[in-house]
Amino acid sequence: MKRMILSLALAAALCLPLAPGAGAAFTDISDDVTQVAAAALQGLGVVSGTSDTTFSPNETLTRAQMCAMAVNAMGLADQVSTGGRRTLFSDVPASAWYNGYVNVAY
Repeated sequence: MKRMILSLALAAALCLPLAPGAGAAFTDISDDVTQVAAAALQGLGVVSGTSDTTFSPNETLTRAQMCAMAVNAMGLADQVSTGGRRTLFSDVPASAWYNGYVNVAY
């Protein structure tokens, strides 16, 4: 059910017109369709960008970022604990910001 709601919300957001430069959340996205999609995902709490004003759409997506997006999209962010986490993978440090996201995604 959550996936259907997320899909419908994203589809609706993609149908909204966006005037060039009007309320552009990310300064490194030049095309309007991508800007609307990124803003919709940001509004839904799925992504936050690589800084307050950048999205870095041409960078390689890391496993950590993908896990964070998947966990946020599924509405499981409340299960990501910031303290006393254990690590499930030898290449994911217990102190890394993404540890909880990787564990929940697993």
